[in-house]
Amino acid sequence: MGSGSHRLSHFYHVFADGNWQTPVTEHLHHLDRSGLSAALDSFGIEIVGGSLNRLEVINFIDSRLQIDHLAEAESGWEPETLDLMLERIEPDEFVLYAHTKSAANWSQVHDEWRKSMTHFMVHRWRDCVERLEDHDTVGCHRITPGDFWGGNYWWAGIVTGK
Repeated sequence: MGSGSHRLSHFYHVFADGNWQTPVTEHLHHLDRSGLSAALDSFGIEIVGGSLNRLEVINFIDSRLQIDHLAEAESGWEPETLDLMLERIEPDEFVLYAHTKSAANWSQVHDEWRKSMTHFMVHRWRDCVERLEDHDTVGCHRITPGDFWGGNYWWAGIVTGK
């Protein structure tokens, strides 16, 4: 699997106390449809929310895609998922980060934004991975000033000293 000499991983943040079903179902569908799920070397999730909701999310995702790294919390935000990613990645790994955008506060704008990010980061994952050969990150909806990926879906070429 992976891309050339790079492992491919995906870390996904799920807010289980909101309307997680729509973004998660959509995301898993697009991972399959794009061929990315088959190319992944590992898939990690952090699920934030009540214990029954977290269990429902785990069962739903695990029936469709193998979960290699799992973290759970009653409360928290995306930084906890990023911490999980940094703990579990290997040297020279290419990583996709995404989350259940619009699960906590649905709006048409957030829904469309999630779909746009999914198109560019999931459906065009091969282009993203190719660009990581000479870029540190790849994303869409670049925000300046501040220079960050608006919406917080991105690919990164992780180089560690492990």
